[in-house]
Amino acid sequence: MDDRKVDIFQDNTCHGEDAFLVRELGPGTAMDCVFDGATHCEGAYASGFTKDILAKGDIESLDDALALLKQANDVLFNAGRGRNLLTTVALVFYRQERASVLSVGDSAVYLVRDSAITTLTPTRERGELATLVGGAIGLKHILEHDSTTLDVQPGDKIVLATDGLLSNLMDTEVCAALEGSKSASEAVERLRNRFIEKRGSKMGRDGAYGSFKEDDVTALVRFVP
Repeated sequence: MDDRKVDIFQDNTCHGEDAFLVRELGPGTAMDCVFDGATHCEGAYASGFTKDILAKGDIESLDDALALLKQANDVLFNAGRGRNLLTTVALVFYRQERASVLSVGDSAVYLVRDSAITTLTPTRERGELATLVGGAIGLKHILEHDSTTLDVQPGDKIVLATDGLLSNLMDTEVCAALEGSKSASEAVERLRNRFIEKRGSKMGRDGAYGSFKEDDVTALVRFVP
């Protein structure tokens, strides 16, 4: 992995249910994913299973990735009947100067450009009452997802994150960590340090969230070259 271009911060000690995937698919083509298995719903198996489907399948487009997610959804739904074997996913497929974003559930994708942060996935309410907001792989027979496509340019920074990070850091804190960084590894280290500071102070997001929320956390950062 080229740590100047992409790097990951993960702390999976709370439940052990997060997973991530980075695939370099060819010149100018790549795919990044984060997964957050649902607690008390065999989420660790679900996130790992979905990751493996995407890691081993043939992918040349976002449609190929979506087809594989539908395969994973079929297997998990048939086995868990929508009550167990559940996971979220946030995925970005890159080809040249285009990025296609796909999400199921409350994991998020952000774009940082020119000192501003933009959410590329639907905004979800976060917290204990927000479980499975936006759906999950394995929740329904027909997979529901959100997607969008955008142009990217050199200097853009893309971050994929599970709610263990997003329930504790404001968007502005994520932006500040990425904006001053010269590499993905530096950005990840700054995110990690800020997360540790918030945990140490026992303070999470400002406003409605107040106290720090203990959860698995994954943040995957890619710098667009």
